Amino acid sequence: MLTYNALAYTKRCLASLDLHTDQAWHLVILDNGSRDGTREWLATLADPRIEVVLGETNRGVAGGRNDLLAIIGSRVPDDGFIIFTDNDLEFFPGWIDPVRRVLAASPRAGIVSSSGYEIVVHQGRRELISAPWGMPLEVDVAAGGFACFIRPAVFREAGGYDEALNPFWHEDDDISVRARAAGWRVFSVPNAAVIHHGHKSGAAIPALVHGGSRSKQAYLVDKWQTAGWVHSDGRLTPGRPELALDAPATLAHAMATALGRPAPLLRSEVEWARMSAPRLEQAIADGRLVDALPYATAPVLGWLEAQAAMHPDAVERDRWARVRDRLRALRDERRRVTRLPRREVHTGSVLPLSRLADPRDWESDAWFSAAVHEADDGRGRLQWFDRSRRTWEATQIALAFVQHGRPQPTTRALVLGDLRAPIVWSSALKAGHVTVADVLTRHGAPADATTLADAHRFALSTVPPDRVLAVAVEALTTSVPPSSIDAAAIMPWDPHSSLGDFAGLLQYVRPLLAPGALLCTTIPIRLAGPTDPRALQSVERLASWLDAAGYALVDTPDMSLSDEALLAAVHPDDVGRGTPDFVTIDGPRMTGRLFITATPRDTA
Repeated sequence: MLTYNALAYTKRCLASLDLHTDQAWHLVILDNGSRDGTREWLATLADPRIEVVLGETNRGVAGGRNDLLAIIGSRVPDDGFIIFTDNDLEFFPGWIDPVRRVLAASPRAGIVSSSGYEIVVHQGRRELISAPWGMPLEVDVAAGGFACFIRPAVFREAGGYDEALNPFWHEDDDISVRARAAGWRVFSVPNAAVIHHGHKSGAAIPALVHGGSRSKQAYLVDKWQTAGWVHSDGRLTPGRPELALDAPATLAHAMATALGRPAPLLRSEVEWARMSAPRLEQAIADGRLVDALPYATAPVLGWLEAQAAMHPDAVERDRWARVRDRLRALRDERRRVTRLPRREVHTGSVLPLSRLADPRDWESDAWFSAAVHEADDGRGRLQWFDRSRRTWEATQIALAFVQHGRPQPTTRALVLGDLRAPIVWSSALKAGHVTVADVLTRHGAPADATTLADAHRFALSTVPPDRVLAVAVEALTTSVPPSSIDAAAIMPWDPHSSLGDFAGLLQYVRPLLAPGALLCTTIPIRLAGPTDPRALQSVERLASWLDAAGYALVDTPDMSLSDEALLAAVHPDDVGRGTPDFVTIDGPRMTGRLFITATPRDTA
């Protein structure tokens, strides 16, 4: 364990470790120069199981862990593990048990952590692909201090931590990748019995988190590419022969073929589909299919198609074909009810702007490029279970701004929404000034005067300090001069807001917009079923609705929708729980989200 301040959390961590560890343990603590009384308290410990070393200087995470490895020396047997533990963890009964099960099943498991990810390498950065929730999964990189079990042989074969990554960030990425290159397997084992209280040492200050993380990612990308560990598609090659493009046909390839993708699916997609299919099967048997439809997304359908076509057991082929056919029938039923055109993947460089939100857009190279380079979101096209409406909206806003020549160095932009949203900071890199009317105070996150004054801590890039002004929504009209905004984005934060609420927001910002300004937002629109007082009733009413709020539509909306969006529609009460909430369904009523681009009416 490395310690750096956060004495109260260190005390809690050690107490919980002692109380809830059911086998003999020995703990080596290296203090990295604490200044809050931690060193003095550690010096008083008289427990023979705890060995304390008070470092003379702050050696950072990589340097500190290398020192710990030198202290431990050869004391750990080859069949044992070194467990790296941050001092802000808290342990509960049974915390070792999930790891024991993985170790018993996989003798080549070299690193096992409570948190881990697959990664895709882009130019100068690595993208984290979230692991499916609640299940062990082989991953590319593991979180190094989150009760991370590492075999001593990993360090003998792959070397220690890279101290070029000091003071912290991404040393765990690097040791994981090097372990895989040496033939070891890396696992993420979600562990509810370990709580990480997160960065309580106080070392993760914004300048290090944002600037340091990016520079170190660029360093590692160059290092891994030079070593030949990155495939041309951005995925890591060490230990991944089943996902290499020249490998024999596998389930990942078969699923990709079924979905029309050029490359095999990620391991996380395959495993999540494998886990979700039985849930769908059970839901069909219980007559409650709608409850399980968040699982019926593209990779699951690809998995069912592959199983129905290639499983060696005829009984299993029939089993999964029945599930597939039931989902197909439901998809076709919803297609008939909505009577909307089917959305295909858009291949052109100029993309429609006013359109229905749809997860199918992640398959478009041009759209995904905008998500990464214009909205700066960082999520991958393959991360289907984390495709959020928020990300879709941000990308559409970025597309609209770019296609209409905004933002420019002279542009004054306005964003109504979450101060933490990536679109705020990607816009700030290009616009002359961005005002954010923040809504954190309304939805559970502290947004006092200090938060608004320190807005730049949410930036992932270096944004000039005077570029962004964060104000409370209520103070917007007194903080921004009339007719001064060239481009505005309203990102609705409450899925239960009424259509009147949206109209009120449009009218609220109208006096702030300059002649010819561009405004982007999404509104709920009824797709099928009875009248919904919370949604626009039809696209034919859009022009008059906007006119009443003082705006004119810039372009004609695209009302196509993919089968994936229709099939994975969720109940409104489930919106915001990690589901792909592009379409909601409440009995016979279906509601979508329509992105619109508009301009003040008197300048249209």
